[in-house]
Amino acid sequence: MFLGENKHNVDGKGRIVMPRAYREGLAGDVVISPGRDRNLVVWKLSDWEREAERVRETTADTRKGRAFRLTFFSTSEQQTVAANTGRIQLPAHLRDFAGLEAGSEAVVVGNFETVEIWNPERYAEQKVLGETVYLADEEDDPDDE
Repeated sequence: MFLGENKHNVDGKGRIVMPRAYREGLAGDVVISPGRDRNLVVWKLSDWEREAERVRETTADTRKGRAFRLTFFSTSEQQTVAANTGRIQLPAHLRDFAGLEAGSEAVVVGNFETVEIWNPERYAEQKVLGETVYLADEEDDPDDE
């Protein structure tokens, strides 16, 4: 399980260090895929394989589904988290997709079963949206009346 929010730098070679608390859960091979909010999603290999099967089974019947499937599979990359440093390579095409530049800051966020890597400005926007939705759901709860 991955929780919390951390700021880390993408180094000049396009690598980022995973927070210490995430390293055991990400040990070995991971898959980095493009997120639906122009972020990156880091999956444990076994979790990505389950998600890949779900995508494969549910997207082949429509043109949009096939386009989604193509993007999901063709842009995802399998990487290895360095055991001693927790560092992971972010391929250039995925950095470009997420608006992450070598030598700049990124926000690394635990999202239960995945880790997300965000451009700080995009994350700030998403966080505002998330808090608005989170609080609206609480305010609209009919059980509280």
